[in-house]
Amino acid sequence: MPVRPVRYKLYPTQAQLETLERWNRLHCELYGACIEQRRRAWAKGKSLEYCDRQNELPALKAEMPEYIPLGSHALQEPVRRVDRAFQAFYRRVKRGGKPGFPRYKSRKSFVGFCYPDNAGWKFEGGANGKHGCCTCPT
Repeated sequence: MPVRPVRYKLYPTQAQLETLERWNRLHCELYGACIEQRRRAWAKGKSLEYCDRQNELPALKAEMPEYIPLGSHALQEPVRRVDRAFQAFYRRVKRGGKPGFPRYKSRKSFVGFCYPDNAGWKFEGGANGKHGCCTCPT
């Protein structure tokens, strides 16, 4: 059965917008921290695997409670993005091309965050199939 991503256009209230922006900032910071960690390991000649970084996420949530509302699956996605970026980098290095190190992203250029499963999110369609309501778990 093929998996298809679903995107919804949101019209959040001001409080919801602030929460979404805060969550996006936290994902962006996690992405940047993962890039930094991988760069330092690359400079030392070591390789870091996705599973190792994923297993560090519970300790991160215990240390920084602002990450708790994001959920574990959503926190795994920035780590997965960094892993894919470095896999592509290593592939380009092997081919002998111009590799281009994975880059940090600013909050403005960080392209959203992802929930790989429904994680408590609910969408209720409107009467005519449009203008429904999306509720988040927090």
